[in-house]
Amino acid sequence: QVIDVLRRIRQTHRLETVVLHGDTCASMCVPIFLQGQTRVAARSSLWLFHDVVKSLNATGSKVRVDAMATGRLIRRYFTRAGVSAAWLKKMLRHIKGGKNYWQTGQELIGSASGIITNALDNTTARPEVRPAPRARPRRSTRGSLLARCLNGVLDQCVFAGLAWPCYRRCAT
Repeated sequence: QVIDVLRRIRQTHRLETVVLHGDTCASMCVPIFLQGQTRVAARSSLWLFHDVVKSLNATGSKVRVDAMATGRLIRRYFTRAGVSAAWLKKMLRHIKGGKNYWQTGQELIGSASGIITNALDNTTARPEVRPAPRARPRRSTRGSLLARCLNGVLDQCVFAGLAWPCYRRCAT
């Protein structure tokens, strides 16, 4: 149902799907991701591919691989989205017999799978945060050793709560 809604959205809007740094796109997430006209993913993202399995009992403790359903899913979502036939063949070999096949975004990009259309850099610019101005310790007019150190290392250490070691360092 989600995919049908996304296809309707694509008729009137440009759809972009995104998988961010360290995020995982597993199982049915991949066909949903493939609905994007632009598919952006981080190189550090994780991806899981596997066969379609059918539950044989109510608890789901017994399952069987449904190779026919896997083939239909591949044709309906992966092939239509332009995923590489060579990559699909490789993936199908890896998932045969109910095995999981994990890939990173970097591996999908490097193998020209066609799943990711635009790579998201592994770094994200942080907004500039300026530190709050800190209050300077008051200077003593008596000219004590402590007052002289407040102009140097001690004012930083007092701010960090480490006055005694810094005072000793200034005194030597």
